[in-house]
Amino acid sequence: MQRFFIQKSTILFLSLIVVAGCGKKNQDQSYQQQAPELPVATVKQGDASVSREYAASVEGISNVEIRPQVTGYLSRIFVDEGDFVRAGQVLFKIEDQVFREQLKSAQAALITAQANLSTAKIDLERKKELFRNKMVSEIQVKEAEAAYNAARGAVSQSASSIESAKINLNFSTIKAPVSGFIGRFNYRLGSLMTPGNQEPITLLSDIHQVYTYFSLGENDFNNFQKQYTGSSIDEVIKNTPAVSLLLSGGEKYDEKGRIDAVEGQFNKTTGSITLRAKFNNPKNILRSGNTGKVVL
Repeated sequence: MQRFFIQKSTILFLSLIVVAGCGKKNQDQSYQQQAPELPVATVKQGDASVSREYAASVEGISNVEIRPQVTGYLSRIFVDEGDFVRAGQVLFKIEDQVFREQLKSAQAALITAQANLSTAKIDLERKKELFRNKMVSEIQVKEAEAAYNAARGAVSQSASSIESAKINLNFSTIKAPVSGFIGRFNYRLGSLMTPGNQEPITLLSDIHQVYTYFSLGENDFNNFQKQYTGSSIDEVIKNTPAVSLLLSGGEKYDEKGRIDAVEGQFNKTTGSITLRAKFNNPKNILRSGNTGKVVL
């Protein structure tokens, strides 16, 4: 009985060894079949560029304050806020009745002055003729000459008054000095316009090109000057490659820009210096006041 138990145990042990060996063999075969093939790349040495981003503000190439040059009430507005206008287009009208009357008065004064000049000329010629006949003294001739010169001066002054009145009359019609977009109005119909008004009537932004202003710290600016060749900052700017602009939402602006100016000195408060890059803006995507990031 004991011998039977020993034989049975031996058979069971050998069976477990055989089963374990087969399981291990199956696992090895499965591992060999499932082993992944990894890609291999060759590391090569080369050049690479590192970009840095700098916060930037955008301004139109021209931001013109539209201000009155004469005093009067704003009588007409020909455009609306946000409109695109072209150079020479009429924007506003100041009541011009006063200037028309001034022009008429100056024209009448000129007629009077010209009549006085004719009289003085006749008197001078008569005095000269009498002096040749020794009927008047030389002093009387000089007095006639002085009166004639004064009459000539009055004519010139009246003619100048006419030109001044014409200028004031023309200034009552306010036209766009450049093409661009109209900003917000600070005054409405009936407002009293004077050259001394604290605020302009509006702003006119020419944005067919825009300036972007961004700042570099002292270390970044020193590296910027060392990176590009040039014996002067103008030559460094000339050799600087084009820069990119990221809009406020993170998307890249289509047009490339060029750095074209560097501020003359560092800001003592911030320890930075301001650079300016110019971008074309054919689709009027950028407006004055936009923000973004310049990528160097």
